[in-house]
Amino acid sequence: MLTRREITLLLFCFTVYFVAFNYEGSVRRYVPSTGVLSFSALNLLSKPDVFRHDGRRLEQFADDLEREIVGDWDDEQRPIYDLSPSGLSEDKQRKTWTHADVPVTSVLAHVPGYTLLENVFLINGTLLLVSGQSSSTDSFPKTEAMISTGLSSQYTPVMQDLQFVTTFQILQAFGNSVHRMPGISTICFDQPEAVDNYTLPSLYRAYSVLELLRTPLPPPERTYFVNVKNKDSFVTGYSRHLARAALSSMNIFYSEDWDDYERASRPLFFDRVILADRVAALHASQTYDFNSVDVRIRTASHPDKAPAWSRVAIEAPDKHLTFAPPFAFPASAEWFSPVRQSLIEALSLKNNSTVKAHRGVTYVSTQGLREGPRLRENDHAQLIRELEKLTTSQGWDLHVVLMDDYRNPVTVWKELAVAAVSSNIMIGVHGNTLTSSILMKRGSSPSTLIEFFPDGKYTNENEFITRTVGMDYIAWRNTKKYPRGSLPPISPPSSSDSQVLGIDVNAVIHTVKDQVKRR
Repeated sequence: MLTRREITLLLFCFTVYFVAFNYEGSVRRYVPSTGVLSFSALNLLSKPDVFRHDGRRLEQFADDLEREIVGDWDDEQRPIYDLSPSGLSEDKQRKTWTHADVPVTSVLAHVPGYTLLENVFLINGTLLLVSGQSSSTDSFPKTEAMISTGLSSQYTPVMQDLQFVTTFQILQAFGNSVHRMPGISTICFDQPEAVDNYTLPSLYRAYSVLELLRTPLPPPERTYFVNVKNKDSFVTGYSRHLARAALSSMNIFYSEDWDDYERASRPLFFDRVILADRVAALHASQTYDFNSVDVRIRTASHPDKAPAWSRVAIEAPDKHLTFAPPFAFPASAEWFSPVRQSLIEALSLKNNSTVKAHRGVTYVSTQGLREGPRLRENDHAQLIRELEKLTTSQGWDLHVVLMDDYRNPVTVWKELAVAAVSSNIMIGVHGNTLTSSILMKRGSSPSTLIEFFPDGKYTNENEFITRTVGMDYIAWRNTKKYPRGSLPPISPPSSSDSQVLGIDVNAVIHTVKDQVKRR
């Protein structure tokens, strides 16, 4: 006969069994099995999974009473909708993992100030790089070479908004899934004064190295300007119009959007991220060996493809150019062609004979600007007259683009874009308006940029940007020209220099004529 103690133990065991069994069934009504170890009756007794995702038992396990109460219709997985940064969309963008395969961050490529990463988490505005089970960060570049304070080049870079974590910490913080931001995201930490006309080409060049992984490369999904407010974006040099026209599917976010991410306290997972920070680039470039650029996807993905690609040599005079480092990544000679082609289509010039067959010369005039360098009025007028004579005699098109503070900026930008994609030669006073030369035609003979400088002054931003696409370049000071190979030493113009430049118009026309004869 059973004792009171034995009866109590039996009742306790049966109670635990039935509670655990019914707990399993109730949980499965709301949380489908994730494969995570659970100490339920079904798992302990190795029973088969008898429940559907909505909590009803499978047909072979259902009884008549259950069919009468809840029905026997076929279940259907309905799409779940989620308010993502891009709006209301079907939530197919969940990143899930188990205890054994937590995503680990890997470095795809790195140069000072520009780092391509895979598998990056974001929470409360802080980027989390997962080092694996160990807390060692030896596989990552130095933090100060990736991001900085972002305040000014006079500040020494320090860690900001970036932490290294282990897979165990990810499991503790996020469990087994987070919202996923698919594709390629660019996160730029630059302040407004550092965002200029060279920002888009440099970010796109960093992005182009991913073509080693996939050809053709899809357009980037999104770009974040973490330290630039939306209202300030209009006074930066970043070409919003070019970005909208040539990369129409790319979303652009500003600091207000980034602040929303911080306040939301919602973890995000980025498939691939490009980190860009010019302050970090400036400090780390001075001692960096650009002959041994860290590109880890080359040998891993397409070892036979890399030799056909080329890098832009970063020489000593280029190291002060904070947009230059990503051009040391290997890329196709036609790396910027997708942007140019998309722009041509956006401007409805795809079937335009001027773009296809005609040759053209563009003169970018800054005479209408209230501030900044410009030509002497007599030289400006004479240059236009002589260019008209030359292009008429040669059957070329002449585009005179008047940069003017009082004209609609969209109209001015469109005129400059149309002129650039239709031209083989561009001339103008030094400045970032000549960055559009990167859009000029590519052919058997390279296009040419002629840039005017004051006496004793020279800076190489536009020389470098044309070099990256294989174009010719000539710097011009008064009566003397300086082709690539005999360029003067770097001595940037300043606001204290005379803003009115004089040139020998006849000598300039003679040089343009020589360039015309080559084509």
